Amino acid sequence: MKNRIIILLGIITIFSPLYSVIAQESDSIRVYWLAPVQVTGQRENWNAVKTGIERERITESISTNGFSFIRKGVFFAQDLYADGLKKGDINVVIDGERYPNACPNRMDSPVTRVNPLEIDAISLSKTGANCQAGFGGLVQFQRAEAGDEMGIKGGISQTAGSLISTDAAFLFQAYQNRLSVRYATGDSYLNGDGKSFQDLYGYSQDPRYQLGEVAIRGNGENFKYGAAVSITRDIQFPYLRMDERTNDLYSGYLSYKGNKLYINHTSHLMDNAFRSDGMVMVTDATNMTIGLSGDFYEAYYRNWDSENFLEKEGMFHIDNHMIPDLKQYSAALNHQIKTAGFVFSGKLGLINTGINDAERLAFYQTLYSDAEDNRTFINASIGGSYHFNLSEKVRMGMMLEVVSEAPDAEYLYISVQKPMGKAWWSGNPTLDQPLRTTARMEMDYSGLNFEMFASRVWSYVYLDKVVSGMTPYLTYQNVDALMLGFNLTGNWEMLELNAFYTWAENLETETPLAEIPPLHLSAKVKSPVSWPIEAFVRGVWESEQTRIDDFLNETATPSWYHIDLGIGYTWEKLNFGLEIENITNENYYQHLSYLRDPFSSGFQVYDPGRIIRFKIMYVGLN
Repeated sequence: MKNRIIILLGIITIFSPLYSVIAQESDSIRVYWLAPVQVTGQRENWNAVKTGIERERITESISTNGFSFIRKGVFFAQDLYADGLKKGDINVVIDGERYPNACPNRMDSPVTRVNPLEIDAISLSKTGANCQAGFGGLVQFQRAEAGDEMGIKGGISQTAGSLISTDAAFLFQAYQNRLSVRYATGDSYLNGDGKSFQDLYGYSQDPRYQLGEVAIRGNGENFKYGAAVSITRDIQFPYLRMDERTNDLYSGYLSYKGNKLYINHTSHLMDNAFRSDGMVMVTDATNMTIGLSGDFYEAYYRNWDSENFLEKEGMFHIDNHMIPDLKQYSAALNHQIKTAGFVFSGKLGLINTGINDAERLAFYQTLYSDAEDNRTFINASIGGSYHFNLSEKVRMGMMLEVVSEAPDAEYLYISVQKPMGKAWWSGNPTLDQPLRTTARMEMDYSGLNFEMFASRVWSYVYLDKVVSGMTPYLTYQNVDALMLGFNLTGNWEMLELNAFYTWAENLETETPLAEIPPLHLSAKVKSPVSWPIEAFVRGVWESEQTRIDDFLNETATPSWYHIDLGIGYTWEKLNFGLEIENITNENYYQHLSYLRDPFSSGFQVYDPGRIIRFKIMYVGLN
C-alpha cells in the first residue's frame, strides 16, 4: 500500500493532472455531468412550472450519461451506478452537505435526501477531483436560494393504476426566508401481471408508506441558515428480507461567505414484521455527521452504530453489533488550474476509520488474523484534460485521471452472524486501498455527445465467499478489474436520446464483474416549445444481461422495454399534466444482484405495471 501511495504522489509531481469539466445543457432541468470537455450553455431552471414534485423525477433526470439506478422496491428505494462503479463509490451531497447512510443495507439512500421542490441544479461528476467525490464520482444537488419576492409554489400529484399514491409539496417564501413542507403516501405497486408484493415476495400485510418533510431556510448578504426534519414510515424493500419501519432525519446548517458548518442525525429502524418467514429480524441504526465545507476544502466527523438481532422462539437468539460504534475523521483539499487549453485538477486528503468494540475485532480476526480496529488512508486524485474545437460545430476532448480512495466503512467493519448454516457477513479490516486510472475521449456535435472510457482498477473491493471451520462467510477481497464502455446523449428541441453500455471484467479470474447494467437505450420525442400544449412519447429499452458472476450466484436478466406518454398545459401560473407510464403494461424487472446486502431476499424485484399520474403545479414565484 505504501508503494502505491508513493507512486500516486510521484504521478502528481511528474505527470501533472489532466482533468476538465463539462456543463452540458438540458431542456427540462439544470443537469451537468463533469467529463473531459468544458462546454457552457444556457441553463434551464429545475423549478420551472412544468417540472413536477415527485421524487422519482429526480431519478429520471439523473439517469443520463451512464448514470443509472437499481430498484429495491418503491420509489424511495434506489441506489446509483455509473460506468461500472456503484453504491458508496458515488457520493451524493446537497449544497456541500454529506448525508451518509444509517442503514447498513442502504435503505436510506442518499439520493432521497433532497426535496425536489427546493432543487435549483443537479451536477453529475465521474471524477474524483472534488473534495467530496467518491471513488466513482459525485452527484451534487444545489438548492435554490430564497429571494425577497413573496409568494407560494407547490403542487400535488395523484397516481392510479398499478400504483396508488399521493404526493403534495408546498413552498412559502418572503424576505429571503423560505418554508417548505411535503407529504407523500401510497401503497406498494402491482407488477405488469397485476401481482402484489404479497403475491410475489412473501408479505403478510401491505401497509401504506408515508413521508413527511418540513424545512426552513434563509439567507442574507453573507450568512445562510437552514434546518429540516424528514420522517418516513413503512417503506417496503422486497429486495431485502426486512423493511424500513422508521427513519427520522434531523439536519441544520450555518454558512458564512460560502463556508458551511452543518450537522445531520439519522435514526433508522428496520424489521421483518410485514413478512411471513417465521423468524424475527430487527436492526436499529444511527448516524451522525458534523461537517465543514467550502469551495476548496472539506472536513467531517461521522459516528455510525448499528445493533441487530435475529430470533426464532425456542430455537435461537443472535445479537449482532452490525456496525460497531464506528468513528470516521476526514479532511481534504482540492485545487484546479487552467492554462493554455489544459485544465489541471487534484485532491489530497486523509481519512481515519475505527471502531470501539473489542469483541467485534475478535470476530474479524477469525478470518483476518492481522485485522486492526483502526485504519488510516490517503485519499488522492489527479487528472486533467485538453479540449479543442475541431470545427465550428465539433468539439473534442481527452481526459486522464488517477484516483485512490479508502474502502467504504461497511467493507471494513460490517459484521453479521446468521443461524442455520447461512453465510455470516464479515467486513475485511485488512483491505488495500483501491486505485483507479481512467481515460476518456469525448466528441460533442450540435447537441449530440459521445463518450468512450476505459478504467483500470487495482485492488477493486469485491465480494468473496470463504469458509472458516464449518462456517461459510460472505466477505470482501481486493481484485484487479477492467471497465470499458460508452455513453451517448442527444438533446434537441424535439428529441432526447440516451444510451450507455459498460463491459466489466475481473482480471484475476477472467470472469464478468457482478452488478453491471446491460446496454440501455432511451428516446423521448417532445412537442415543439412553441406549442401551447407540452406532450411527449418516451421509449426505454434494456438488453438482456448474460455477463454475470456465477461464483456469487448472480443470475442473468432478460431484455425489457416500456413506453410512456405525457401531455401538459400551462395557464398563467398553473400547469396541468397527465402521464401514463408503461402504457402497454409490460411485466419486467431490471438487472439486479442480491449479493451486497446482509439480508438479501433473492427475489427479482419487478417494476410497476401501468401507472396513470395526474398533477397540478402552481408557481407564484419567478
